[in-house]
Amino acid sequence: KRQRERNVKPPIYTLVDFKIRDDQLGHARKHMRRVEQFARSKPGVLQFHFLQDQEDPTVFTGCGIFVSGKDLDSYRASVRDKSESDFDFIDMLDPQRPVSVRTLDRI
Repeated sequence: KRQRERNVKPPIYTLVDFKIRDDQLGHARKHMRRVEQFARSKPGVLQFHFLQDQEDPTVFTGCGIFVSGKDLDSYRASVRDKSESDFDFIDMLDPQRPVSVRTLDRI
């Protein structure tokens, strides 16, 4: 059993920090709820949440936990496929703050 535990790979974590334009905040919240539901329906997605900053309600961090890097890549590909429909964040983002994406193999 101990040997089998050693062969289990840790999950992959991804964090995406972004800021929404003030005039898009209500629409963005609805959009993020749909994205969370979509992400959680995908195989290999263990958890997926958007966290809102307490001091600036237009700042968010998307947090995803994936079984493997392959599952993260598969999820990203599925989002790209949907990007032309209701999963497109580009118009809601504040152009003054760049999006930050981090992928970690441990936290």
